[in-house]
Amino acid sequence: MEDNNRQKYLLTAVVVIVGVWVGYSFIITPLIDAWKSRQKTISALQEDVRREQKLAGARGREFKDRWAMMQSNALPSDLSQAQSEVVKAVDRWALMSGVTTESISPQVRSDPDETNPNITITTVECRVDATGNMNSILSFLYAIGQEKMGTKLDNVELATKDNAGQQMTVGLTISALVLGVPPPNTTAPAAPKAETE
Repeated sequence: MEDNNRQKYLLTAVVVIVGVWVGYSFIITPLIDAWKSRQKTISALQEDVRREQKLAGARGREFKDRWAMMQSNALPSDLSQAQSEVVKAVDRWALMSGVTTESISPQVRSDPDETNPNITITTVECRVDATGNMNSILSFLYAIGQEKMGTKLDNVELATKDNAGQQMTVGLTISALVLGVPPPNTTAPAAPKAETE
């Protein structure tokens, strides 16, 4: 009878030990590993956030200043006047750099904002073809990049007119931001009707 009890205790002890070992090996250890992995990921993400906040803090003021400058130097909301301003700017850049403009073709473009379709972004896109030597073309591109008006180069094509590369052509598309243009398909509110007596 005592041997029977002893066997039951030993069997129970073995079952408990095996159960603890299985639980530790297949449940607790993977949970601990997953927790440690998650902690490493959280630490890495927190470090990324800290780094981005530092970057945003350092560069944020620069971006705000640049945006304020672009707003104060934005093209007028009168679209024909905006096109004229872009053409004048291209002429000024060409004069400063020494390139010869062969064609300047401005046109107004309105596109919905990618992040908010209720917002329309209006730009004057200007296709410019010019010729000059390498230095004058580089000066021309530099002048566009230094412009205070909200401009960007969308497309630049360079080609050479001779085998020595002394005469080059540049074709580019410039986009200039226009602020204050009412969105398309908006109508002015109707005037109140006069009451008749």
